[in-house]
Amino acid sequence: MGSSVILPPPGQPAKGPQPGFTTGSLPNVSTFTFENVAPPSPLYIQRDDQLGIRAYTQIPSGDTVTVTARLLLAPFNRTGQPDVKPTLDPGADPQASNLITQVTLTLQVQGGTINAYGNVATLLQALSEGYLLGIAAVSSNAQRRGQTFITVFLNRGRSGFNITGASQPLFSDWIVGNNVTGWPGGRVLNANESTGLLQAVAVTSPGAGVDWSYTIPGGTRVRISSFFGVLTTSAVAGNRIVRVQILQGSFLVWQSAAGIVIPATTACSVSGAPGANITATDPTTANISLPDPTILNSNGTPSRINVNTAGLLGGDQWSAIAVHFEMWGEDT
Repeated sequence: MGSSVILPPPGQPAKGPQPGFTTGSLPNVSTFTFENVAPPSPLYIQRDDQLGIRAYTQIPSGDTVTVTARLLLAPFNRTGQPDVKPTLDPGADPQASNLITQVTLTLQVQGGTINAYGNVATLLQALSEGYLLGIAAVSSNAQRRGQTFITVFLNRGRSGFNITGASQPLFSDWIVGNNVTGWPGGRVLNANESTGLLQAVAVTSPGAGVDWSYTIPGGTRVRISSFFGVLTTSAVAGNRIVRVQILQGSFLVWQSAAGIVIPATTACSVSGAPGANITATDPTTANISLPDPTILNSNGTPSRINVNTAGLLGGDQWSAIAVHFEMWGEDT
């Protein structure tokens, strides 16, 4: 009786898949280039390009701003005669002529005051030819947004620092500690955009019988949140009515009065804020409404907030005066 087993045909197996075989997945269609790859940056630095840095701070002790840039340098030429087109050494790896270098710059920024910004510090740095890969900026002392502002741009064809020579803005923003900002991906903001620096400043108490005033320092813009002061009236009979005024230069643009009168021999806490409620029953507490928002700046003419008290007498005294506000620098 013969065997029923079917033996494979003799010889080598056929190459490739068996006829009729189908796969359950699709083959890859993407390919990658390992030579002549496009540069990883859209920004090419020419030989006459310079990196411009501009910064200022409110921090009284000053600040140190560190800017780090990375560049993919252009292929460098090998030695040769001026009249002969340079070529790479035959034994050199062409890819080794493209080097990434790092440039680190520090800028010392003069301090300001609790309610104003210091002078602008500038730095202009020549760059090597090649592609700019990225820039990062950090602050040494700024702990809150609104303290130190930086602007970084490319200056083309200029030998000195001149903001009008900027050919490419890179980024401008408030920097805070090690929260890195930079290019690409950073923002180009005006200094008075976004959130500012929250501050409370004490106002020097005036002499007896004199109302107080607070003038916005130069180079700043503020949004007043509230103010506070204590008016202690003398024993001389008479009612006092506290009025708050906002002036832009010589123009009076707002005036509002407290909803109560303050009698003699009274220590009255006077507060003001946008949308404040008027107190009508407590002679020791007076509230005054401010415009919403109350924004003051120092562009051109000084802006200020002050009180003008009707019936103020020579023995009346203001004390414990403070103004709370959000502050920005005014770019000029």
